[in-house]
Amino acid sequence: VMSDSLKNVVRAVTQPGKALTLTAILGVITIHIFALIAFYFFRGSFWNEDAAQNECSTMLKCFSTFLHNGVLYGGGIGDYASGELGNVVNVNIDGQFAARTFYDLLYFVLVLILLLNIIFG
Repeated sequence: VMSDSLKNVVRAVTQPGKALTLTAILGVITIHIFALIAFYFFRGSFWNEDAAQNECSTMLKCFSTFLHNGVLYGGGIGDYASGELGNVVNVNIDGQFAARTFYDLLYFVLVLILLLNIIFG
């Protein structure tokens, strides 16, 4: 004996279940691609002084860092690397500033704005 309101809530989640699952898989794949790029090109940006370890020392650790911290921090993975870890992008190194800025901005737009808005409706 469920109320009509409760039935509508359950139906709203179960009917588009396949679409929500596919969108979540797309999000995980997108975050994995960004973690791959960081693992190969920006690994030094994820050195954690407090724990004396690199957050991207292995691909699995890099992916889990991106999946957890990249989504939770308001500015994305760039906010985590610059704010929490204190690894600010060095302006003096040729190309690093432009590459990291473009990378962080692309992560922010694709993952935090587009994908999360698609998932949350």
